[in-house]
Amino acid sequence: MPVSTLDGVYVLLGPLLTLTRMERAWDLGGGGAISLVRVRERAAISALGGELGALRLAAEDRGRAWFELLLGSDLGGRLPGPVGVGAGVDLAIDRVAPPRWGTHAMLWMYAGIIPYARLGVWSDGQGFIELGVRMALPALRW
Repeated sequence: MPVSTLDGVYVLLGPLLTLTRMERAWDLGGGGAISLVRVRERAAISALGGELGALRLAAEDRGRAWFELLLGSDLGGRLPGPVGVGAGVDLAIDRVAPPRWGTHAMLWMYAGIIPYARLGVWSDGQGFIELGVRMALPALRW
């Protein structure tokens, strides 16, 4: 009898919804991301990859793009799904203000969908908080 495995390299595509706090105001946002992730179910680091994404805020004419590196683990099966961390660079996109660069760190958990929390800081010293949920649909696997 064949044994199924999720091991492989995946291209994942999906939408995301966020609640973002930037410059002392909360705003809803929406966007999407594409990820390239290597999965090894039984390895200590069971997911390793990168993500490129962008979002637009609802109330203001601005948004953010990012690239991040991702690490995930199932922690030996102690949780119902894999958890992970990410870190990356950001670009704030605004119609009236010049672009700003920044960095961020992220925590995530896979539970069919991916809830996450992201904390970052811009080059001018201002910070941002993002709470979101994302779908990661496999587009390619090899």
